Amino acid sequence: MAMKHDERELSERKASSLSGDTLTSLSRTSKGSGKSGKDKKEKFLPGKRRFSLRGLLVDLALLLVLCGLGVGIWFGYRAVKNIYAPEWETRQISFVVEITDLGLEETNALRNTLSGSPLWYSSAADGDMLGQISQLDSVPYTNEDGEGVLALYLTVTAEAKYREGQGYYVGSTRLLAGENGVFRTEGLITEGAIVSLQDLTEVNS
Repeated sequence: MAMKHDERELSERKASSLSGDTLTSLSRTSKGSGKSGKDKKEKFLPGKRRFSLRGLLVDLALLLVLCGLGVGIWFGYRAVKNIYAPEWETRQISFVVEITDLGLEETNALRNTLSGSPLWYSSAADGDMLGQISQLDSVPYTNEDGEGVLALYLTVTAEAKYREGQGYYVGSTRLLAGENGVFRTEGLITEGAIVSLQDLTEVNS
């Protein structure tokens, strides 16, 4: 009887020892695996999201700074350019417009109406008024068809804006010797050419 009892206790101790060891090993494995997965999830994923958002904000801030710097440089350049750029000067000028191929009767009729009249550039109603006609001269010549005709020369006095390298302007019209255009005055719309230009401000100074 004693032997059977001892064998039973020995068997129970072995079973108890085997069962305990097995559970302890599985429990350790389970805890270790779970903790490792949890740590990875907490440390890796949230950290990655924060890094991407921060990088995006930094890029946007840098882009805004560069845009602001570019705009500042552009406006600064224009301000400095306007400060040091030469200004337009007001000049008194006189120029002569040549109108060719006019008949004698037509020229005589114009003489009575053009003196003191304004001369406009272009046939449009919104053309620039160039100045006042102060003198009329006519020169007879023979045209290509062998006909005797007259060339009419209108001397115009005007106030123009001048800048070195840009020339003389009345409104948006540039006045330049040799320039062709359409001119309009009292009872006359015709093509003509500026044959000479004199700066009266320089002559009188």
